[in-house]
Amino acid sequence: MSYANSPPNPLPNALSYLGVKATQPANLITANRAPGNMDKKYPLGTQWLNKSAQLIYVLVGFSAGNPVWSVGGETPATLTQQGVVFLATAAETASGGAPTTQYVSSANDVATALAAIVAGAGVPATTATQGYVFLATNAQAAAGLVSTNSAIVPSSLAFALSNAAALPIGNTTPGTGAFTTLSASGAVTASTSLTVGTTLGVTGASSFASGTFSTTLGVTGASTFASGTFSTTLGVTGTTTLGALTQVGTANINASGAAVTTIATGGTGALALGNATGNTILTGNLTVSGTFGPVGASTLAATTIVGTTLINASGAAATTVAGGSGTGTLALGNAVGNTILTGGLTTATAAAIFTIGAATQSGTITIGSSTAANSVLIQNGIAGAAQITSIANGANAANSTVNILNGVATTGAQALNIFSSTSAATSQTLNLFNGINTAGTNTINISTTTGALVTMNVLTGAAASVLNVGSTSMGNIGFTLAAGSAFSITGGTSTIIALGTSITTGTILIGGATETGAITLGSSSGINSILIANGAGATTVSEANVTTAGVTINIGSGINSTTNTYNLFNGASATGASTVNILAGATPGASQALNIMTGLNSAGTQIALIGSASQAGNAVTLTGGSSGGVNLTATKINVTGNLNFVTSGNKILSANVGTTTAAVANSFGSVVLVGGSAIVATTAVTTNSLIFLSRLTVGSTGAAALGILSVGTIVNGTSFVINSWLTANATSLATTDVSVIAYMIVN
Repeated sequence: MSYANSPPNPLPNALSYLGVKATQPANLITANRAPGNMDKKYPLGTQWLNKSAQLIYVLVGFSAGNPVWSVGGETPATLTQQGVVFLATAAETASGGAPTTQYVSSANDVATALAAIVAGAGVPATTATQGYVFLATNAQAAAGLVSTNSAIVPSSLAFALSNAAALPIGNTTPGTGAFTTLSASGAVTASTSLTVGTTLGVTGASSFASGTFSTTLGVTGASTFASGTFSTTLGVTGTTTLGALTQVGTANINASGAAVTTIATGGTGALALGNATGNTILTGNLTVSGTFGPVGASTLAATTIVGTTLINASGAAATTVAGGSGTGTLALGNAVGNTILTGGLTTATAAAIFTIGAATQSGTITIGSSTAANSVLIQNGIAGAAQITSIANGANAANSTVNILNGVATTGAQALNIFSSTSAATSQTLNLFNGINTAGTNTINISTTTGALVTMNVLTGAAASVLNVGSTSMGNIGFTLAAGSAFSITGGTSTIIALGTSITTGTILIGGATETGAITLGSSSGINSILIANGAGATTVSEANVTTAGVTINIGSGINSTTNTYNLFNGASATGASTVNILAGATPGASQALNIMTGLNSAGTQIALIGSASQAGNAVTLTGGSSGGVNLTATKINVTGNLNFVTSGNKILSANVGTTTAAVANSFGSVVLVGGSAIVATTAVTTNSLIFLSRLTVGSTGAAALGILSVGTIVNGTSFVINSWLTANATSLATTDVSVIAYMIVN
């Protein structure tokens, strides 16, 4: 950093203190940061040294209450005031990219930047970037051969407009030109002459002084021709074809000459002559080869017309045919042709009979066969009295067929509405096959096709309707479904669905004889009840009572998330006795097993209760076979009360009795003492076990001394010791005692 207009060696302040040398100048603040707006408690002239950046600041004043710290102790230079400036880098000098105007370039950097600017060394100009361009010559501008990096000056542009073959639009003085396509969307004025080789199409307002058209003149906007024969009389030489033309005033067609005048012979439309208020006068003979349609009231005597005849083709007047006082018959049509009536056909007499088709009609009578959108209305008025509409209602001596919407529907939906009104004031009745049929069989087929899916809705509205099907004298009613289909009877929240409520001796079957799927009664996730044989009569409920194959009956076998209860004969017995028989059949041909709570219990407590102690006379009998018995399998069997052997000769039997010292897990057994002692190895023993000992035999002891039996050391879950002590000294074993000792462990 340099100081502009500053002496190289500033003199010290003449009034500064020259006494003892201080360790740091007066009013010098040192810190590792630059001063900020909060550093304003210092007097003017205070110096601030930022040691981390190695910059010094001087407090030179205050602005808006905030301190003004000058870097380097000098005010930055401006265009009007001397001060401190920065030296720009060579790159900033070459590119002009210095951060502020307080950056100046050195002489060497300026010289280097100027030396880099040579002719042709700049950036070429584009449509997006400024740069250097070439100036095009007059010849290049007129020929249109300038490059993308060339510019046309005004003098070259004027030359090109006046002389270029590719720009024939004249210069400042109007000229001439030939164009392939000339489009004008606004007003166009041709003051002299305009020659169009093919088609002149004008879409806006145009003014022509004169014009000659070799082919077609098409004008879609308003046009004015200053000269010509258009404003008054249009004179055409030769054959002229006019489209839709409205002529106001008197028009003379072929006013002179002997040539034949032909009107409306080439088109397929109708020729209308005359109007509703004026008369049409024809002088001479009139020959009509096609359709003759007079407009207005016309009276014709006996007339024979060959071809198409239109009577009152337009207008609101009434047309009367065979009216007046005539009593004859009006015949329309013939035996081989069709008679077409356009519009409404109304009988003049209220009680008249309108007959279409004769009594022996063998052809086809068609009423409304249009392919367009229309309506055919039969008996559609508001009935003020009883009305009867009969279709094929006569006594039939042969087959009769009535087809409604029986065509092949290729597009569009079809709907047959019967009693579909939403504002019926009285009851409505739809009768199908309601008569008494004394012979034959009536059949009603509804959607018996094998085609696309059909959905039938019967009484699906919100009204409380009643659907009755069948009677007490009716035959079978069958519902047949395809494999995988579902038959549902769905009701409301409190609907009652009753099956066979009036049957006394009949049978209600659910499921077929070869049914392999699931028959579900009650699968609700809510709180409900399924009642089977819940009446007061003597009812027998049989489940899988006939089958000879394997049967599985599951009751409450699902995974329960709440408390389940299964009650069987759980009501209060008033007078009759209740009996529950399970596997009570005689001499079964195979093994039988009754499993109660045999599942894996991972949580909770399982309790099976049979009988109640509150009933003094209750007796629970478990009877096993003579060789099988009753098996109770558990870690322990809890008995509340006394274990009573009722019959004389009853015993306590143990299928596993140890006979050696290796008793494994037995609680009963016998061992032979060796030297007056024996160690019985069994996992059934605990330190709290009660061990009962008895001498079965003296074994081979003979005349030797016997000891007194006692239990010695017990190792929990491993073994216990049987000792035979001398009667004279209970601390010494009777080593001669080799008796056979029986033991029983009670835990």
